[in-house]
Amino acid sequence: MESLGIATDEIQQYTRTMAEILALIHWVANIHGNDIEFVLAPPRHDMPAPSSPMRSNILGEHAMWVLDFDLCRKMTMDLKGVEQAVVAFWGNDPYYPRPQTEPFLCAALFESSEGEMRRVLSQKFIEEVEKEGERRREQRKGLKAMPTHEC
Repeated sequence: MESLGIATDEIQQYTRTMAEILALIHWVANIHGNDIEFVLAPPRHDMPAPSSPMRSNILGEHAMWVLDFDLCRKMTMDLKGVEQAVVAFWGNDPYYPRPQTEPFLCAALFESSEGEMRRVLSQKFIEEVEKEGERRREQRKGLKAMPTHEC
């Protein structure tokens, strides 16, 4: 997006929207989101939309759609479910935004007797995604540092 010349604040708008959608998918719909796709498309003015269309200095008015739920499965609301969501998240790498606590948690804070449990699980999800990201960074550093042998 940067190479297209899309402004940083507009990129953050996409990131926030994606994070909120993932939070809803995980903590409200209870599915892990494996292989879903976020697509930017022209807005549909013929159907009611839950929010106003997005705007970009490069793309103009458009909408974000979420497609391809065929590999999504129900996830349990426990640590095993968090693990499923983390695996799905990294399976879609680099297409997901890196989590920021507030957007992922906001959808988990709905009012119900399960609200606190879902908030805790969503925080655990963020921690595990960050931990896996750090592990992958360290692994790449290790690969770059390995000497090459010529025959």
